[in-house]
Amino acid sequence: MQRWYAYEQTIVILLKAISSDKRIHKEKLGDITDLPQGRDTLAAAMQQVERTERVLKMVWRERNEQQAGWTERFRVLDQQSEQIRAAALVILKNLLG
Repeated sequence: MQRWYAYEQTIVILLKAISSDKRIHKEKLGDITDLPQGRDTLAAAMQQVERTERVLKMVWRERNEQQAGWTERFRVLDQQSEQIRAAALVILKNLLG
């Protein structure tokens, strides 16, 4: 039902695995690279940062919304996340802009 990009799906799979009793192991896949579809642009990098932040927020809410006071904790963490995202975007702009 959700349109996942590969990195979003990977984040969710890894987060679910480490929070359960499942074991994670490495598997040699060979060389993997991104397709050259403009991902080296500032706009594409910004979109990837924003999408990653959204998926992490979604997973956090799913895990914590049953706890008392979750909205206040979310607000504080969201403010911290905004500061980190803003710093990341400045760095990306300097590298790609």
